[in-house]
Amino acid sequence: LPSSASPGVAVGSLCDGSVVGSECYIFVTATFSENVTVTGSPRLTIVIDNNRTATYNAAASASEMVVFRYAIQINDPDNNGISIGEDALSLNSGTIKDLAGHDATIIHLAVDPNPFYKVKEF
Repeated sequence: LPSSASPGVAVGSLCDGSVVGSECYIFVTATFSENVTVTGSPRLTIVIDNNRTATYNAAASASEMVVFRYAIQINDPDNNGISIGEDALSLNSGTIKDLAGHDATIIHLAVDPNPFYKVKEF
């Protein structure tokens, strides 16, 4: 059965060095042990600064990586770095399955705040 590794934070657009700002997206990738397919809208919740959370919606996938996207909003400042709580991936009435149709294990470890990915106020 496919399992997930801790999702890694990857920023899709850097607007000011290591600081994400207006009209930028944060991309988070959940990597599984084998190719998976996604149906519906699984979500991954991230933590921005003082327990502010944002929810990602997955795009369809047929690989080991499922990419989630979040558009930075006004009043989303983050001074210590974006983080992800333990088991923050949810199916949200969708599915993540291997190519044989087995459900993926979606539990994962927390990702500590990453000081290289902060969100400036704009």
